[in-house]
Amino acid sequence: MQKNIEYASMNVLFKSDELESLYEYGCSIGRDYSKLDIRVVSAFIKTIQRIKSFDNINILKNYNGLRYEKLKGNLNGYESLRINNQYRLIVRSSEIDNTLTIFDINVYKISKHYE
Repeated sequence: MQKNIEYASMNVLFKSDELESLYEYGCSIGRDYSKLDIRVVSAFIKTIQRIKSFDNINILKNYNGLRYEKLKGNLNGYESLRINNQYRLIVRSSEIDNTLTIFDINVYKISKHYE
């Protein structure tokens, strides 16, 4: 008799229907993300797929490719994961039920202070 082995994986929740639509269909149902370049949308989908492949949040936090960081200031209590050099996901994680909630995609602005 063959056993079915279930592997744990991250639970990913989307805070809005718009974000969920962007992941599921590659396009936004609203205005907030409708102007994102297709390369950013593709990177967003790949990032979510990568997150879902992790067994738990600790693996996510230690995965260098996403550059996990806790946020401060007015985003205190949230975390950030990089989609690419310009965009990041704003998320909130829960180690209790192994859930990551996607709140937003933000543009990460790089200062030209040193130019």
